[in-house]
Amino acid sequence: MVRMGRSDRMTATPASSRKRGRSPAGSEDDDNSRASKELTCPICRDRFTAPHETPCNHRFCFKCIERSLERAPVCPVRNCGTYLTLESLKPVTIDDRPEKGSNSRIPDSPQSSGRMGSPKASALGWPGSSIDAVHGRDGIAPVSGDRVRGLLQGDFIQNMTKEELMQLRHGLGEVIKNNALKADNELVLRSLEKFRDARIEELNKLQREVDILKKDVSILSSRTPSRKEVAEDDAFVRKLDKIRNNVGDFEHLWINEAYGPNRQKALDRFSVHVNHFTKYNRLELIASWRHRRRNDTDHSSLSGDTYTQANIVSSIELDKECRRVATAGVLRQIKIFEVDNLRDRSVKMHFPIQEFATKAKLSSLSWNKHISNHLISADYNGVVSLWDADQGEIVREYEEHTNKIWSVDYAKASNIFASGSNDTKVIIWDSLQEASVQTIPSEDSPEQNRAQVCCVRFSPESNSQKIVFGCADSSVHCYDLRYPRAPLFSLRKHDNAVSYVSFISSRQLVTASTDSTLKLWQIEDNSQELVRTFTGHKNQTNFVGLSVHDQFISCGSEDNKVFNYYTGISKPCFSYSFGGSEPGSDEDMEASGAPHKPFVSAVSWHPTENLLFAANSQGSVRMVKMV
Repeated sequence: MVRMGRSDRMTATPASSRKRGRSPAGSEDDDNSRASKELTCPICRDRFTAPHETPCNHRFCFKCIERSLERAPVCPVRNCGTYLTLESLKPVTIDDRPEKGSNSRIPDSPQSSGRMGSPKASALGWPGSSIDAVHGRDGIAPVSGDRVRGLLQGDFIQNMTKEELMQLRHGLGEVIKNNALKADNELVLRSLEKFRDARIEELNKLQREVDILKKDVSILSSRTPSRKEVAEDDAFVRKLDKIRNNVGDFEHLWINEAYGPNRQKALDRFSVHVNHFTKYNRLELIASWRHRRRNDTDHSSLSGDTYTQANIVSSIELDKECRRVATAGVLRQIKIFEVDNLRDRSVKMHFPIQEFATKAKLSSLSWNKHISNHLISADYNGVVSLWDADQGEIVREYEEHTNKIWSVDYAKASNIFASGSNDTKVIIWDSLQEASVQTIPSEDSPEQNRAQVCCVRFSPESNSQKIVFGCADSSVHCYDLRYPRAPLFSLRKHDNAVSYVSFISSRQLVTASTDSTLKLWQIEDNSQELVRTFTGHKNQTNFVGLSVHDQFISCGSEDNKVFNYYTGISKPCFSYSFGGSEPGSDEDMEASGAPHKPFVSAVSWHPTENLLFAANSQGSVRMVKMV
């Protein structure tokens, strides 16, 4: 074992002894270091600028603690974490004069050095003003950027009195208030400018319309030199009154034509609307008969079904040559009449040329547009029957529906027909086949997307594959039979069940609903526009019929009337009432104790003449003419 000599023991000082041992000089350095720390911001590690103290007795430069609180509202000193806000800080005075015996150097104040500086900063014993810090004078490191603004703001606030601060706050409040007032004024100004621009645009539009009107008036004035003679005519006065009663709708018609694609023909098109609308004044009765049971030949022996129960005629249809008209309803009979015989006013009582019994109550009829003797019927049991109308025999029955069928319709010039039912399906059939061709919606469609089908109608185009149907959920859907997975479009502007759909043309469609409205739609390949809503008739519960002819739309009403609308006018142009003195009229029904008020249940226009067929819920059928 080697023994350590004295000299060795003198040089081998333990590390712990060295760590604990402090020389007098080292003690003085530690004091200076501690004093320096008390004058230094814990965040920026530099001498305080505008020092502020927290409720937890920690001090920071104002800008340093402000930035820290933006990140987190707590004291940044380790293991403190006291919740802080800017309002909880208070400015403090830092006395950086050294204790007695200290050798630390005190920089000259601005006043002692003879340089311009903040008097309060010198009085508080600061090492110099922020100007010195900015310029790096008196041994203070120069600063730049955001700290320059912070230093100067700190000096400014520190040197202000409470009274000056209150004045500053009041001044800032006034500035904010003035700015808010300016913003409000700017908002009002912008609003007024928009209102002004809109009115100027309206004025310019009106001026353009006035200019067009002046030209049209000038053109027509040159065509009618004898205006006074015409104005004295009674018929002319009646027509003028009709225009005045619907002046708003006619203004829209003229504007639509005036801004149309062909301005040269706009006046002619508008003239057609005016002349067509005023040409007819009423519906005149030509013939009337009753849809009654076989052998009920006189009104005194009418069966109990006719007077005490509903005898609803649900469908009236003309064949392809318009020589025969078929009626059907809840009496389980189809009756066919000759149109020429009905025109003969000398005949007082009309009888069918064909009639045949059915197994159930009927809801709808449709003639084949290709084979003249083929007629289909739909019944309450969900059966579609194909009839040979000449022989009065059933050719074929189709029984794929599981509920009441409301509507059937043949496609134009083909053997294809469709049926719509309460089972939510539209089934497509071919009269040459025993089974259906296809079903819409398809079997895999979600149940929540289905609704009871109230009406079906094929597009009038001869080669069209489009079919439109209305549903009990107030929607209308159009499908292409070649792509049946999804509709081409859907219409959803009605408020209740859509009971009828009818085409005016391949691009115009009319829908009827139990919300007491008709709606006219413009249907293009990629857009569908609601053109007009017609109101005036009453329809909230029953199916009342719908038919179109030569820009006129007819529908039944639950007050036992037929209403006629013109496509360009939203109000009825005239109506026809089933009330009268003949047997089976409203008065007779009420006197006989009928259980319900009669309503018009079916209408159908002759496609080439101004003849309208209408029937009501008491089995009364009328043929009227537009005159």
